[in-house]
Amino acid sequence: MTEEEKQEQELKLLFDALDTNKDKKLIPEEVRTYLKTLKLPCTNTHVKNIMDAVDLDHDGFITFEELKAFASRNTKDLRKLFDEIDTNKDGKLTIDEVREALPRLHIHPYTQDQLARMMKQVDKDLDGTISFDEWRTLLCLIPASNIEVLFQYWQEAAVIDDTPEGLMLATSMPLAPSTTPFMDSIKVFAAGGISGAASRTITAPLERLKIMYQVSTEKPPSVIRGLEQMYRNDGISGLFRGNLTNVLKVVPEKSLKFLSFEFSKNLLTMTASQADQELSATKLFVAGSMSGVITHTITFPMEVIRTRLSVAPKSHYAGIVDCARKIAVAEGRVRPFFRGLSASLVSTIPYSGINLMSYELMKKALYAASGDKDPTIASLMVVGSASNTASQMFFYPLTVAKSRIIMQGHDHSQKKGLVAVLSDIYKVEGTRGLFKGFVPQLLKSAPSHAIMFGVYEQCKRWFGLKDSHHKKH
Repeated sequence: MTEEEKQEQELKLLFDALDTNKDKKLIPEEVRTYLKTLKLPCTNTHVKNIMDAVDLDHDGFITFEELKAFASRNTKDLRKLFDEIDTNKDGKLTIDEVREALPRLHIHPYTQDQLARMMKQVDKDLDGTISFDEWRTLLCLIPASNIEVLFQYWQEAAVIDDTPEGLMLATSMPLAPSTTPFMDSIKVFAAGGISGAASRTITAPLERLKIMYQVSTEKPPSVIRGLEQMYRNDGISGLFRGNLTNVLKVVPEKSLKFLSFEFSKNLLTMTASQADQELSATKLFVAGSMSGVITHTITFPMEVIRTRLSVAPKSHYAGIVDCARKIAVAEGRVRPFFRGLSASLVSTIPYSGINLMSYELMKKALYAASGDKDPTIASLMVVGSASNTASQMFFYPLTVAKSRIIMQGHDHSQKKGLVAVLSDIYKVEGTRGLFKGFVPQLLKSAPSHAIMFGVYEQCKRWFGLKDSHHKKH
């Protein structure tokens, strides 16, 4: 029997031992029961982490094929880590080798007593060293790609095994994450900001052209003619006028968007039952809508300033601060900076809900199709662009109305609400007026969202953030 056949036979025995109801699939409670039996950590978080890592198609249970595929990958990772710790290459780990490896692996140091208990937990033949088979037996279900969590699990298992109250500790001891939730939030915030700045700067000329179309009551020229006109009037700088404001607005906006979306998803996951940890389309829609409301309310004043700067004559405002000051003096300190917010939220709630829901669902399908590999960034860019385009088509008239409402303060015309503005646009300009600027918006938003989601996903991988659809980025 080859080594591979031997390992598969051992895995089959393990799977059969876990599968207590003999239905050829493992559910979270069966995994928990197995961990309890071995006096290993088995809190909801421990079990969920194992399910996330092994359940490749995220259908809520683990098949033998999924276990075998995970074990094959994980054994390679465990072997690589084992060999890195085994500095004298004798095929066994000593307590000194483990202690000396901790700084190299960027793991916080353990005391001699903690290390002794950890060695005892794995050293089943009591020879004072750890063989690879002993190492793999304890850690076979723990994703070895996250070294800090693996060591934390090992240390907790040693505490449980060395304590009379081991079984109670196994069900109550929380798993320390590889990074704190605060640090993960900082990483998500940074990834969102970087992605927003990159996408908006690249598409800045089309963004300015879109806004000029939206606030104009005249028939707009073609996209090419519009860009040529901007270049003739103001040169290269004219193509990017208002972009600094745009970036200053979009960096916190996209940072808040992705951070609040992750927060909303986590909140909805925490309120779900253990058997319902996979968020439904409805819950993803709710999370996306919550993200949109939070983001737009906080960043809306910059939207007002950006719109005014984009359409005003070049000499009218000296910059962002001057624009904000003149608006405050002429129209009021608070109200004008939130004029159009209601129209924005009316469109944001369904738009953000559908946009982020469809992106998550399509991304989930990509992960399922990719098996044990991450989808390419290019495929995630296509998904991001498609989800945005579908959402834009339904809610664009509200975006036009929002821009008109914001400009009411600029030309001192009679103030009107959302319904009145939509009615006026339709009466004067017809259906075309409701979709004025849609072509440059689509030409801008398709690549913009492709860039944004692509950069965001790449930053998450660089920052070591684990995606909810896959075991680890």
